Amino acid sequence: MPSFSSHSSHSKLSPRPLPADTVKASFAGQHSTVNCNACHRTMVPRVISYYGQPLRSICPFCGTTFSKFPSGLQRLIKPFQTRSLSFVAFKWMIMATLIFGLLWSICAWAKLPDNLSLIAVFGTIGFGLMAVAEFFVQSISVHDKNLKLRLSIIF
Repeated sequence: MPSFSSHSSHSKLSPRPLPADTVKASFAGQHSTVNCNACHRTMVPRVISYYGQPLRSICPFCGTTFSKFPSGLQRLIKPFQTRSLSFVAFKWMIMATLIFGLLWSICAWAKLPDNLSLIAVFGTIGFGLMAVAEFFVQSISVHDKNLKLRLSIIF
């Protein structure tokens, strides 16, 4: 059994920095902690993922959502969305509904071919339903923005 002396190579200190020192140096000036918006405690957010895709980060103390991570579809659609509400699409769909409705009534009055009448019926119903859906979406968006504004004034 070998004996180790004080001059052994195992006890000598290396002049190279330890790996932990290099990691510490790479984070110099940066903080890995943030303050929670709800409980105001300093924390490291925990990431919640679903099938490997990050959904949101939460506070480990109170469980409130700290930030949300958009999906690929949301990131794709975001450049096309506007911050202000617009009823332009609703107006165009109402106009298309009225045109197809006028064509339908002309087909019924003038006894035009059944194929044209069928296109007019489906166009009127289809664009009418899309116009109603667009109106509801815009109305909910207006209500949601007003609700957020009221909550931000209260809190």
